[in-house]
Amino acid sequence: MIFFRTTFLVFLFSFFSNISFSQEPTRCGTDEILEQQLQDPIFKRSYFKFQKKAKELEENKRATNSVDPPITIPIIVHVIHFGEPYGEDNHLSVEFIQEAIDDLNQNFAGEFSLEPTANTQINFCIANASNTGEPIEGIRYYDWDTLGIEDWDATAFYYNHTEVSDLLGYDRNNYCNVFVAPFGSPLGFAYLPSSNYGVYVGTNAFGITNEGSYGLNRTLVHEMGHYCGLYHTFHNTSTCTPSNTNCLSQGDRVCDTPITTGNYGCPVGNEACPDALIENFMDYTTDACMESFTQGQSLRMISQLETLRPGVVNNNLACGAVGGIDASINGLNVPNLGCSTTKDIIFNLQSFGDTLTEATINYSINGTDNFITWSGNLGFGESETITLSNIDIGYGITDIEVNVDALDDIYEDNNINTIQINNYEGTFVDITIEFDALPFGFSWELFEADTNGTPIGEPIDEGDDYQNDVYACETETNTYCLEEGNYVLVLGDLFGNGMFYPCGGPVSIIEGNDTLNTVTGNWGPDENLPFYVGPPDPCSPSDCPWDLNGDNIVGAGDIIIILSYFGREGFECDPYDFDGDGVVGVTDILEMMSIFGLQCETGMVLEDVIPETVKSLLKNKDIQLPENQNTVESIEYYNIYGAKININEITSSGIYIIKTKYTNGNYQIKKEFFN
Repeated sequence: MIFFRTTFLVFLFSFFSNISFSQEPTRCGTDEILEQQLQDPIFKRSYFKFQKKAKELEENKRATNSVDPPITIPIIVHVIHFGEPYGEDNHLSVEFIQEAIDDLNQNFAGEFSLEPTANTQINFCIANASNTGEPIEGIRYYDWDTLGIEDWDATAFYYNHTEVSDLLGYDRNNYCNVFVAPFGSPLGFAYLPSSNYGVYVGTNAFGITNEGSYGLNRTLVHEMGHYCGLYHTFHNTSTCTPSNTNCLSQGDRVCDTPITTGNYGCPVGNEACPDALIENFMDYTTDACMESFTQGQSLRMISQLETLRPGVVNNNLACGAVGGIDASINGLNVPNLGCSTTKDIIFNLQSFGDTLTEATINYSINGTDNFITWSGNLGFGESETITLSNIDIGYGITDIEVNVDALDDIYEDNNINTIQINNYEGTFVDITIEFDALPFGFSWELFEADTNGTPIGEPIDEGDDYQNDVYACETETNTYCLEEGNYVLVLGDLFGNGMFYPCGGPVSIIEGNDTLNTVTGNWGPDENLPFYVGPPDPCSPSDCPWDLNGDNIVGAGDIIIILSYFGREGFECDPYDFDGDGVVGVTDILEMMSIFGLQCETGMVLEDVIPETVKSLLKNKDIQLPENQNTVESIEYYNIYGAKININEITSSGIYIIKTKYTNGNYQIKKEFFN
């Protein structure tokens, strides 16, 4: 409460400054609400994470041309008055409120538009039932003086609107709470779907009064647009020119609403930006000008609601039940796409009528029908989550439909639920971050990349706003299922010192037992970690083939791995057959033991550059270099236990290692068994 009381002072100052210098009240206070919320780093991180999920859903709907069933949002209307007689002044009548909701539905359906406009497929109802079917009041009245919050004045509701919501709000996760109170400027405000707070409209701007510039109920329509996830059409813009070419990441994040700086009054033919949609509900024009939503706005609202307000979207009981048997399928979901062909298909079987005891459920995979029989006992409003385990859906585009058939089902429109998914062959990859004591300012983005490691398109995922008191010296691991291809992890650090003080460690990209890329220490203000995901080429050369677990050292873990393959034969280019004799055997193990403890170094070259026998070479030191090789800088020798030795210590038979460093920075490792 302290946070909102403090931040709302700024909010109010902005509003009342506008009042002082304008004859018109401030149209909407939603932007100021969001700005203040984003000052909270925890909220900010959650907000952008869920916005990304909603965007992904929207893009998928657009790509698949999916047709969504209508959504009904149950509303609880809270009317705050000062004890006036029913139906007078602030004490609005039920009939007046119902007319306002009817008008809201007509505007969301595009019925009043003079131009072609979107039917958003979003409906609103005044709720009359709880989640379990008990009757509730959908319109509620309060005398401000009896609430015991604070004496009313021009700012009382602004100061206390969250407290009022906490006190009076009904099940905000499953109902849209609309508060109608006698405040004058702004006309209204709303919380975007990142919050479960609702919609707030001044009494003078609620409903159809045909009085003044704001007497046509468009404030309710405008604020409900915010509640469903829409920004203003002029969101984060100062010119009519797009700042980038991605309409889903600029302005109002809607592609069919041209960039605008905002319009006031009813400037027909005189708008600030020639292409601006001055008739759009999310502009700042007067009520007489507002008449339409676009198809893009409709798609965004549905995606935002399904992602961030699922309880409201799926609250099918709130507006009344049917008489008789009514079985419904909802919540169809296939989690964890990618990496395998078998998935769990999850959905809800729900009853919206008399007790449901049996039903036949048909689930179809790309048109192939499969039937199961369900029996149980579901009363009105009750549901059961059904999981179909390990269903083979294959790779690629898959259409899944679930249909329930119950005897004497009187309402069949809710019997079917469909989803189209794109399952792909992939690989699980972990990105592990070991934070230092000052993780604030660290950020990362995961991209697809070209062969040079240059990012392509929008980030697959990203992270920032790490707080010292939460993430300091902690480790975070994120797991992704990635298709075969090139990727890059882009790191940033506000302080320019990487991850090293006085704790912290590497940022690593790991596939199974293999580290695909890593960086540690003081890597500076930025670092790019390119990597490739896909099946390895067993015949491709490796800088250090004995390092089987990818930890950059030949150690006990590698010995354990090769022992697990002991005796294997018949594999072409077997990575565990070091001597190439066609079998993983004793000589391969001896070879690994001979370099036990050896650090694998960047630039190792494994060509056989020493033609003579090992013993004569060691005693001669006269190495014949191949063409294009550089001058020898140094030569080191190691015994079978990995210990560095002097040339004169080679007195017995066994495997020895010659490590030759050249002046060009390359290394050559030669290993031989000799008598």
